[in-house]
Amino acid sequence: HVLYCLMIYACGLEGKVERAITMLESMETEKLFPLQSTYDAVLQACSHRKDCYDLAFEVYKKRKAAGFEPSEHTMRNMMAMTARVADTEGTEYLLLEMNRRNLKVTQKTLGTLMLCYGRSLRYDTPKAKREKLEKADELFGIMKGRSDWFPTETRVGYYLNVQCEGLRLNRARDLFDSMEGEYGLQPSTNMYRMMLKMYMNSNRVGYAHQLFEEMKERGVVPDQVTYHTLVHGAARRGYVRYALEYLAECAEKQILLSYRTLRPLVLRVQDNDQVLGHIRKLLLDAGVPKAFIHRYFIRPKRPGDRLGSSRNTDLVITPSSKPNQSPKHYKPKRIHDLS
Repeated sequence: HVLYCLMIYACGLEGKVERAITMLESMETEKLFPLQSTYDAVLQACSHRKDCYDLAFEVYKKRKAAGFEPSEHTMRNMMAMTARVADTEGTEYLLLEMNRRNLKVTQKTLGTLMLCYGRSLRYDTPKAKREKLEKADELFGIMKGRSDWFPTETRVGYYLNVQCEGLRLNRARDLFDSMEGEYGLQPSTNMYRMMLKMYMNSNRVGYAHQLFEEMKERGVVPDQVTYHTLVHGAARRGYVRYALEYLAECAEKQILLSYRTLRPLVLRVQDNDQVLGHIRKLLLDAGVPKAFIHRYFIRPKRPGDRLGSSRNTDLVITPSSKPNQSPKHYKPKRIHDLS
């Protein structure tokens, strides 16, 4: 019994849902009654994956059927699950349930709800988006008014993400500029990336470029995801010069970008052989093997097909993070045979 509980607890920490569920079913088959912490460990494993949403609620029902009342840890795991799939109604319901059961609501719990607001704004209608932005403003005021409030990068970052996803340009910039003065926080790479994405989505590419230069001047190191946001966003909106500039920095720093990141750029310049040759050289400088360069520039198979059309470029190509590996280590997913 103890061994089963320990193994399920370890699976919960690692997010291995299938193994945790299998061992839980084995315990029930052998009539070894799981403990309250055992169910919580399975829920913790489910909270790491979006596809386990329904499974988590089944385990939650089993836990209640076994006679265990929901604990703070249980409700936090369930909220993490609903926030991961951007289920705002489910997250709000669980928070109300915690209040009804007199369970302790911490800053981390409120931060989970803020995270859910930020994720759900991408899919909402304008009316629902306005309502959630108002709720997020009210929630942040509640968080700041509590006695256990102290600013952290995560808590303030969740609220900044809400402003950026809602395309509140002025409010997001004001909050970003007050990080150091009001909250005593240095803007991180993640915060800069939120702002850059917001400017790209609102077609303020010039503002994004200025902020990126400010980011480098302050010594904040851009990561691969930041360059993906910049190259992809600038190319989609027709700023080829900026996109090529960011791509040149990637080549200099040996940062590899996927085919899907470069697809808008390749489509923009597909009739300019000189620029395509320049992009090809930058990819070679970044460490992409010659055997894989052609997959970024797949030529049309039929008359009328455009370079990069879905008919002949349906690939997912993400080169290895190690730039000097031989081509045999690269295993792109093939959907069509392009031989």
